[in-house]
Amino acid sequence: MLDIHVGFMDEESKPILEQMMRMASSTNPGMAKEKYLTHMKIESSAFEAALHRIFLLNANRPIYVVERGNQLEQESLFEMIDNQYSVMWDFKAVAVIPEHGQKSVLPTVRARRGTPKACIGRRFTSGLAFRLGQVAEDNDLAWKITTLWNSKQKTKVAFKPKMCYTVLGINCAQDKNIDHRNPLIIVRAPEMGFQPDLIRLHLKTIFLALGKMKYETALQVKRTGMNIYMYGAGGAVGKGTKPGALRQIMSTFYIGAELHEPSVFGAQPAAASGEIKRKRLTEDLEQRWCGVVAYATPDVHTIIYKSDPLEDETEAIKLAKQKFKGDELKIPIKGCMALSKALYPSYSVSLTSSQFMGGDIKHAARSHGLTGDCAMEDYHVLRLIHEIKYSDGGEHFPTLFNSALARIDCDPPHIDKKVFNAFKLWAEEARWTKNHYKQAILWGLRGLQLDKIDWETANWSFARYVGESVGAHQKDSYLFVYKDKEEEFVLCPFYCEVACDFLPTIVEKGKEVSFGANMQVATFAKLQREAKDIRTSAASLLKSNVEALEEKIDTFLDTFEAVIKANGLWKDEAPHWPIWARPGWQTKELWNNPGCYPFVSVKAEGQNQKKAIADIWDEHFPDSSPNGNVDRALYKSTNMVCLQLLGIEGMSKLVHEHRWGNVMNELKTSQKAKSIREKAGERDWKKFDDDIDNRPLGSGFRLAIAKSRFASFMRMQKERDRMMAGLTQLVREMYERGRCAPTQSDSFIPRWTK
Repeated sequence: MLDIHVGFMDEESKPILEQMMRMASSTNPGMAKEKYLTHMKIESSAFEAALHRIFLLNANRPIYVVERGNQLEQESLFEMIDNQYSVMWDFKAVAVIPEHGQKSVLPTVRARRGTPKACIGRRFTSGLAFRLGQVAEDNDLAWKITTLWNSKQKTKVAFKPKMCYTVLGINCAQDKNIDHRNPLIIVRAPEMGFQPDLIRLHLKTIFLALGKMKYETALQVKRTGMNIYMYGAGGAVGKGTKPGALRQIMSTFYIGAELHEPSVFGAQPAAASGEIKRKRLTEDLEQRWCGVVAYATPDVHTIIYKSDPLEDETEAIKLAKQKFKGDELKIPIKGCMALSKALYPSYSVSLTSSQFMGGDIKHAARSHGLTGDCAMEDYHVLRLIHEIKYSDGGEHFPTLFNSALARIDCDPPHIDKKVFNAFKLWAEEARWTKNHYKQAILWGLRGLQLDKIDWETANWSFARYVGESVGAHQKDSYLFVYKDKEEEFVLCPFYCEVACDFLPTIVEKGKEVSFGANMQVATFAKLQREAKDIRTSAASLLKSNVEALEEKIDTFLDTFEAVIKANGLWKDEAPHWPIWARPGWQTKELWNNPGCYPFVSVKAEGQNQKKAIADIWDEHFPDSSPNGNVDRALYKSTNMVCLQLLGIEGMSKLVHEHRWGNVMNELKTSQKAKSIREKAGERDWKKFDDDIDNRPLGSGFRLAIAKSRFASFMRMQKERDRMMAGLTQLVREMYERGRCAPTQSDSFIPRWTK
């Protein structure tokens, strides 16, 4: 059985990986357990019980990560240097995506020093990489990416030469005492919500590759079932919610644009070799876009509205937004909401969009009765789960047993004008010391872990302005307040920006992306060299000589200080340093206005600073369109903290609340399950859950299985398999007897719209 966890951002994928590693280290006598216990303040068994409640055979399971790009020589994963994780990787294998018309090649495999040359973990790592290349070849993935790419939005992997995935094997180098039949898989989706068609394409490729794998031990036991989970951050929609609230999702509405199919099918494959023309590729292919409002659950996918094809993707999305905000779709949306309530009465309904959502869309969502989160990926994951669940057998996915999505509310559903005014006032006065930049850079190099943060510099002074503007009792309606003993802290989002992006942007993106069009940086080449030196030496210095690393950061910041002074941005009174807010916070052209710089304070003092700050940070941009920059700052402040703090709780909500007792309660209370209530109530499902919870998980249990109890263990496993098959059939009967059969076509219109 596979437990597959899908993440999109680094901060969504890393907490789950680290929790799994800590779980593995707690079962390994050679690994220190104290780091896990002191950081999370919780026994490892709690996470084990939540994560593997139903299908747990052994707490010590191998972990495999599928990451985008070539990570073979990289010394970090999910923005954290390898040696900062509690467990190091054992194997890496790179799957190169063959170009159109070419054959897949054998993956390049790298083993960490000291790992065995031949073992199950190595075979699985290289085998999965091979299957990824094979599926990509069979489905001509490279050409499909070419035709489905949206050239007006940013991409993560599209069109990079030698597109590839990397598979990392962790805690898998031993054949004994590790449950190789039941791997844990973390998939960081290669694309994000800006490329909606590519999300499903990449994830489908990965799931099909997993379906081609054999899950075996030395006893050749084959298992190909899977559970799919997604844990991430979202923007709050429902009234009364506060940052940090955790929601479980089973259905979503989608507002966006998708490619008009005839324009895709009419395109001709690119040449097998050579660089593809990128700049205007979608126009070269004469692609057209349809505005779409859709609804998806694991059991239903239907298009509620689809516009005529348009040449401009932005106009197509604008049409979809207008339809969602208007009255025309109220009846079908109400019908879909009723269906969600009937099928999933205890779950939230989210909103998905291929663009950032403003207050107007959130308001419309509330008027339709939505209470969940807004995000950019829920629809694509649920739509793929629906496809896997009802596939006709022609495509060999692993058998889907369970799926669940959970998101943390990371911003308020509505921002009071008083908060915007407070932000503008704070922006005028916001300044840092050199130590703020230094500690932020160090925190980023250490993997952005909360137990390594320097709260003296990371605490956001804006929290005081919020308390003064709306009242201290309402501060937690806008900010997530982290409490450590008797102290309270709020993470500064710009501290996160410096920690995550300051050095990489300077090294990889160049001067204008780092500092905008107006900033004079005569020493940029020197600044770039010093930033690159810090990044390349950090892995070894963090292990052996932190003082030398700090000296390199000091030298880099001395160069940066000269740049600030040369542009008139240095403040004579302490603190002197402006706060970096990298260009691109939705309004790049405003940052490039004369005299503007990519800092929170926007301009040097006295140069019409109030107006410049209002243009960037006020409730609306100068053209009266909604301004999402303050919302984004509040979101970034919350998500970095909550995704780590609530990692265990989030996984518990995904898996623990899918206990079979809860599943049966859903069946018995659903209006669609009247005819099978008695059948569903035959077993004591609470006792079934309790038996699994109370089953010993210690090393003695595993050793006993390995030595003398394997036969009885296999009988127990077969009994569980039999029960799981019966339960799956019960759920399918419910769907077949109700109004939940999959739609035959994306253009299907529900009966309530006729």
